[in-house]
Amino acid sequence: YISAVDSGNLAGHLVAVAAACAEWAEAPSVHLQGDFEGILDTVTILSESLDDLPDDRRQLRPLRQRLADRLDGMRRAVDTIKAQPEMASIRTINLAVLAGEIRKLATAIHTEAVSPQSDVIVDWAARLEATCEAHVHDAHSDDNAVEALRAKLLTLRERTRRYAFEMDFSFLMRPERKLLSIGYRVEEHQLDESCYDLLASEARLTSLFAIAKGDLPTEHWFRLGRPIVEIGFQGALMSWSGSMFEYLMPPLVMKEPQGSILNQTSKLIIKRQIQYGRQKNVPWGISEAAYNARDRELTYQYTNFGVPGLGLKRGLGQNTVIAPYATILAAQFNPREAVLNLSRLREIGALGRHGYYDAVDFTPQRVPEGTDHVVVQNYM
Repeated sequence: YISAVDSGNLAGHLVAVAAACAEWAEAPSVHLQGDFEGILDTVTILSESLDDLPDDRRQLRPLRQRLADRLDGMRRAVDTIKAQPEMASIRTINLAVLAGEIRKLATAIHTEAVSPQSDVIVDWAARLEATCEAHVHDAHSDDNAVEALRAKLLTLRERTRRYAFEMDFSFLMRPERKLLSIGYRVEEHQLDESCYDLLASEARLTSLFAIAKGDLPTEHWFRLGRPIVEIGFQGALMSWSGSMFEYLMPPLVMKEPQGSILNQTSKLIIKRQIQYGRQKNVPWGISEAAYNARDRELTYQYTNFGVPGLGLKRGLGQNTVIAPYATILAAQFNPREAVLNLSRLREIGALGRHGYYDAVDFTPQRVPEGTDHVVVQNYM
């Protein structure tokens, strides 16, 4: 099956990668130093893992305190490098030395505790040391390494652009309607009957890219419906299901000019999603996701969910399924509210070892007795 929206998203993000490679190729030595945020993320994970370690053995407390102190020292060292990037090549060596001390302390803790929690600490300490050593190597690269990186970046730029522009979207259009079919059934050699006919849909990136490269006529853009819903005293475009995915997936790489109907819509629907979450007394962020129902193979079922009034689809108010990834999408417009909502999701168990789970189902018919929600323990 060839999905119109997935193909367009792939093409759009390939173009974004190509643009990044072109920018980095202009000053590769700067990018060889790398981004130190990854080190800080690893330090945060180590701190959280240390907090998870049971505090039931007195002999471990000095080791725990020393490790906590070294982690604080690592944070300060990274902040110093970020404040004085011209000294990065020298100070990254200090990071590697400090990371080595952290690894040794983590090993000593694991030797004493021998628990799953201490094993996690050892694992992340080893990753931290490897990352710091990689930064040392990158910071001391010679001119040959810089030119080699430039060549790789330019090659990758050409490859990603070629992959994107070799795609042909013309066969996905239904000529009589000038609209994109949702996809092509390869085995049946036919297009799906259903089409994307709204501007507020996840397929608008596909539409824009296909028009830009000449696969679709400009008329296609004006065939996309623009029904309006009032939010407060302003108007926003309606989508099919009122989901975050439909509205906020395209702007990840598709510019929405300030003051345009698309930009206004993105901000307003986030506002409405937040309001709806407060009305229901649940975290906000409704989008297509898995929910608490399984088939005979115990696989979670998946469908689109949205906020009533934002979508044309009937029955949107019958389900309340909150998808954490919807909050991540909203962070590009309202980072403060997104961070607060992610904290609330974490408090109710939506954060697992590998990140946030697919969804939290608050629909009464699918929630066990004695609770008001159930976490859909499936990772995207």
